[in-house]
Amino acid sequence: MGKLRINMAEKKLLEHLSKGGKPDDINGTQHIAKFAEIVCNDKSTAGSLSDAGFDEKMTAEFYGRVIKELMPRPWMMVGTPLLVPTQWFMEPRRLDMFFYENLRLLDDLSSKETFELLIKEAILLAKATRDAHDEKYGKVSIRIEDKGGVPFAAGGCASMILAGIVLATLFGGAVKFIL
Repeated sequence: MGKLRINMAEKKLLEHLSKGGKPDDINGTQHIAKFAEIVCNDKSTAGSLSDAGFDEKMTAEFYGRVIKELMPRPWMMVGTPLLVPTQWFMEPRRLDMFFYENLRLLDDLSSKETFELLIKEAILLAKATRDAHDEKYGKVSIRIEDKGGVPFAAGGCASMILAGIVLATLFGGAVKFIL
């Protein structure tokens, strides 16, 4: 269930970006914060993030800054378009290895310096990953629409089901009244 939730949160952000939104606009930051909440609470990624000293806020900043640096092409093809840094959370061993390789080299730095260097390394890794995927599978063809992005909706499936029940009740009652 974790990968599905991670993928659904990522797809909302990908849609926002493909509609002309930015990772650092109000809706982009909300989509990124929701993504960070999900990965920080998912059993497959929570331990790695916690061990690296990442909370939800740091995870959101890390993920968002990597995406921002990859703009205007923050995605790669993996069967379907995927935001490049999302791969690390979909395949947690990649996240583990990234932190292992980098944190052991940064042991003598302050937490702020370490965080900044992790972001720089993540950006380099993300660009190299995107370039390798582009070369092997072709560049992702997403037509960016100038619609200002997609608003963040706090409700999920439960909200949609509830709205459907309310509408069915209203219209069902209206149909009975007419007949």
